[in-house]
Amino acid sequence: MRLFLGLTCVFAITFSFGQLIPEKKEKYPSEFALNARYTLDNGFVGPQIYTVQNDSLFSNLNVLNGFSIGGILRKNFEERFALEYGLLYTSRKYASEMSFTNQTLGYSDEFRFITYAMPVTGLVFVKLSPEIFANVGLGLVGTYKPSNVEKEGNPADNHRFAMGGLARPKFGLDLGGQFGFEYRTRDAGTFYLGSSIGIGVSPLFIYLATYRKEGNASQLFTEIRSNSLSIDLRWYLPIIQNRGEQPNEGPITQ
Repeated sequence: MRLFLGLTCVFAITFSFGQLIPEKKEKYPSEFALNARYTLDNGFVGPQIYTVQNDSLFSNLNVLNGFSIGGILRKNFEERFALEYGLLYTSRKYASEMSFTNQTLGYSDEFRFITYAMPVTGLVFVKLSPEIFANVGLGLVGTYKPSNVEKEGNPADNHRFAMGGLARPKFGLDLGGQFGFEYRTRDAGTFYLGSSIGIGVSPLFIYLATYRKEGNASQLFTEIRSNSLSIDLRWYLPIIQNRGEQPNEGPITQ
């Protein structure tokens, strides 16, 4: 988390200064946005509940809500096309239930799985009014998973349950799409509201559920994908025109 905050601060400061541009118009202007995303837990683009079992152990993994925060840089090409890329801290929440089939013992708990997402998206705009634009985008999302997650419980003596996510593979790839509307202002920047969809090409993590008693063990595992449907809010910082005296572009003369 500290690494992400440090990178985001450097990212934001660097490109915020880039928002202060000379009065001369750039051919391909850039914009920096702060992004907040809420992931819905409705199973619209994938299973909401994963079920796995064997002869002695049963487990359900329920996909709950999640969120992302980070920064997005947009490079504009003409009025109707743009390319966006950025860095997002993503947290997804899961609820797990486990039970041993031959006994009344069980265990339930929740955990969060953290990833860093690096989306690259191509955008197409439709102008609805001088200030309001609709856009649709498609792209790829690279992901990095910094660590494994494990929760453990002991509902009775010598009975141990453990659950969690194994960060394998460490790097992943998703397909991403988005659709939304933005309101562009000259002085306050651009405000965006939309939805995004993610389809996992590679597994997000390996879900593990384990039961142990006096040296005997039973284990379940299955791949979990990062399929998601989300609501996005973004604020693109305003581009401030530097109207002061500009330095000469030619060689310095006496």
